[in-house]
Amino acid sequence: MDLFYWRFDIESSVRWITENNFQRVALQFCEDLYKDSIKIYLEIKNKLPPSTELAIIADNKYNSCCLDEINAEHLRSDCLIHYGEACFSPNSYKTKFPVKYVFPKKSLNLSTFGENLKKFMTKNPEEMIATTRYVVVYGLAYHYLRDEITSCFKELNVLFHCPIIEEYSADDGDNQTATDEHKFHQHFVGRNFKFSAEDRKTIKIIYIGGEDSFITSLLMRLNECSCAIYKVEEDSFVDGWSCNKLLKKRYYMVEKARDANFIGIIVSTFSNFSTQVIEKLKTSIRQVGKRYRIYSPGSLNPAKLANVSEFDAFVYVSCPLNAFIDCSDYLQPIVTPYEMLLACKRTFAWTGDYLLDLGELARKVNADDDDTLVGDVTMDVSLITGRTRKIGLGEYEQQQQQQRHRNNKNNNKRSCCHGDESCCHSDEDGDVKEIACLGSRSIAAQSSYGEHWSARSWRGLEMKLGETDVVAVVDGCTGIPTSYQHECKQ
Repeated sequence: MDLFYWRFDIESSVRWITENNFQRVALQFCEDLYKDSIKIYLEIKNKLPPSTELAIIADNKYNSCCLDEINAEHLRSDCLIHYGEACFSPNSYKTKFPVKYVFPKKSLNLSTFGENLKKFMTKNPEEMIATTRYVVVYGLAYHYLRDEITSCFKELNVLFHCPIIEEYSADDGDNQTATDEHKFHQHFVGRNFKFSAEDRKTIKIIYIGGEDSFITSLLMRLNECSCAIYKVEEDSFVDGWSCNKLLKKRYYMVEKARDANFIGIIVSTFSNFSTQVIEKLKTSIRQVGKRYRIYSPGSLNPAKLANVSEFDAFVYVSCPLNAFIDCSDYLQPIVTPYEMLLACKRTFAWTGDYLLDLGELARKVNADDDDTLVGDVTMDVSLITGRTRKIGLGEYEQQQQQQRHRNNKNNNKRSCCHGDESCCHSDEDGDVKEIACLGSRSIAAQSSYGEHWSARSWRGLEMKLGETDVVAVVDGCTGIPTSYQHECKQ
């Protein structure tokens, strides 16, 4: 069999389309597979009837690991085939497409892996092996070798659990309730874990793959477990791999979020639970006296966020595989929803459970009682700036905020004033703006955003009305910038 056919499982995709009689098929690719998308398209197209139409989805709305059902709907597709790394997040889009996941295969030398595994296990004392439960996790590229990997561990008579990636539909996330918390904890990015929270300290994770985003997210979620990574390309084990440095960086980001006053909520997922998490974020941010705006830039990059420098920090609502953003190239800190709740709510004190899955976080916030009371204001000292900061709203401030929201619902039209007086109106977040009016023109707005704007050193092009003399129209420059006609020629 051709290596390309074997790696991308072309025959299986053709069989799936033919058996289900799909006429319009959307092919979605991760970024690292764009270079192979045209060849995959042609190989599948040549094996299907001429009436079957195929389309490539390469410009994904958000992250390429999430199903892009919106673009598939725009193409009027009957089904969707996803190629590459997948997060298996349940989708909130109204249309439920038949979905097939294709994981590009990578080779694994099983004999070399078995020998290295025996050497790795013999390094550990027998007492440790007897008291440790080994959990084997493999990358999606080695899913086709799940039975062979399982047999390698069975020969060692070691108690272990090998998570198997099962077919996962969008309906599975809806069927889980808040009382089914233990069952939900078993599912993380398509893998099923069957151990309780009490067993974490005695568990050692063996990951077959590399240092990728999945193992980083998994160890952040199960930070009490130890880990060893088998690097397939190097055929060697790396023991003692942890996320301690990343945890320190993330706690620094939490402190930056506590110092921020204007928060941007970035939506970058179609998950069923994103709406619930965003609503809780809005409530929590408002309760501690901060302001927010929802911002949806699509695919994230430093240039897009640099254009909105008004924000002090961002909350990135995404799937677990893309939860952590390297902020070295960004002007503002970017935190996860869980980290933002840590910064705003006392009930989210650090417990060791780093919640990255939006479904798990949604159940946590739904079960959590509102701990912010009227007049519950505390003073804190920033660990970054050393300055004192106020957390929460006073009784008067909270009453004013509630009154503004009631007025905003009842009055859809802004107030109009005449003469030398001022009027107030509130936006959808309850931010009061005092507009000073002279005659029929409003000339200024005082608010927290206005204060930020007035403090900027450069405000863009300015009209400067009334500050320049009125002159007659004259001829401008003629020519090109390197040599205008009115300039002296040298």
